[in-house]
Amino acid sequence: MPKRKSKFLGRPRFFSTTDKSIARLHRNHKDLSTKINQSRENGDSAQKNKYRQTNKNSSHKYSTETH
Repeated sequence: MPKRKSKFLGRPRFFSTTDKSIARLHRNHKDLSTKINQSRENGDSAQKNKYRQTNKNSSHKYSTETH
């Protein structure tokens, strides 16, 4: 679990540090972490991911898929 997290956190170092690229990487990180949590069905990570969601559509999708 911690390994996967650190991999994502370390990513921006290898890319250009413009605001757009950072925003894009942050979006990708959120999408990827959501997919990983849903595929593994790990309750703890899924719970953490639920609070991280800011987009209404993604949180709605998340709630419908877990019920």
